[in-house]
Amino acid sequence: MPPQAMVGSPPRFDKGEAMTADMNTIPPELAARAEQGDSDAQITLGRHFDAAGQVALARGWFARAAKAGRRDGLRELATSLLIRTPIVERDGLGMMQAAARDGDALAAYYWGLLTAEAQFEERWQVGIACLGDAAGRGLAVAREELELLAPNGAAEFTAEAFASRLPLEFICREPRIAIIRNCLRPDLCDWLIRHNRDRSTRAPVHDPASGNHRIEYARSNSHVVCDLPNTSMVLTLLRARILASISPAAQPEVTTLLHYRPGEEFMPHYDFFDLSNPGSAREVAQKGQRSVTCLVYLNDDYQGGETEFLRVGIQHRGRKGDALVFWNLLADRRPDPLTYHAGRPTTVGEKWVVSQWLR
Repeated sequence: MPPQAMVGSPPRFDKGEAMTADMNTIPPELAARAEQGDSDAQITLGRHFDAAGQVALARGWFARAAKAGRRDGLRELATSLLIRTPIVERDGLGMMQAAARDGDALAAYYWGLLTAEAQFEERWQVGIACLGDAAGRGLAVAREELELLAPNGAAEFTAEAFASRLPLEFICREPRIAIIRNCLRPDLCDWLIRHNRDRSTRAPVHDPASGNHRIEYARSNSHVVCDLPNTSMVLTLLRARILASISPAAQPEVTTLLHYRPGEEFMPHYDFFDLSNPGSAREVAQKGQRSVTCLVYLNDDYQGGETEFLRVGIQHRGRKGDALVFWNLLADRRPDPLTYHAGRPTTVGEKWVVSQWLR
């Protein structure tokens, strides 16, 4: 494992809206067992509270399990510190590294992902080594990714094959729209679909007044929020390639996978935030404006499903593995009204894309 000094400052994973859970479903005996020191019950109870958005209670139970020597309790606590508000990044990183060193396979996997996001020369080699460590401890997802990324062993891995800069092919100048050819290998596209097929939930929209998220008719597709528990080394490498190809200094949002079943769509909208709305203004003040949108097409065996730019008459259906890039802001950083676009419904087949916003 890399020393703490090499960690740097990986981007913070933000879970977004907490999932809801009916706290009445917690069996009374579970709480009693947890209070009596049953570490299995403590972790289960912590997960209940985490699902209900009660972060402090969840962390308390994870901490008790960790204190009792449970590596998975320490990993759960570290994950909470890294993705839940309030973020306590330094403690979360230290705990994740400790759980990995102590033999927790999933912690080793997460530590590899976090390390690969850091900024030091050997980050990819260390990240892949952690992947190998997790695979050796029996973690199936790590073994699958290692076979895809380094079929001849970790020593043969080169990040340049997956994360190097690719040229932009402009198809429109006003607004600025470009294509990145062969952004992701077809077999990696297939793996991302298989790996995430059962993880998707209904995708929300941004509420410009409150700054929160809400479900509404304008968007009927589903998505997977690829925060730390849902991300992968494949996505980490893809995100690095997107940044290298578009804007290395940009700050990426949490990557999402978008899934459109036949008839599902995202009606016309902008990706930038309208500063005249209080919730959007707070969002920009805290995290910056959305400057670029990148969509990586994971499949192309469907009909319909175009990304349509209504004000310039462009309808685009991406080829599997290619990326569509468009700039939401003008050169002077004002929002570009020509980026008004929609995700049209597929008529036959399902559509999968990786969505990456840059700030």
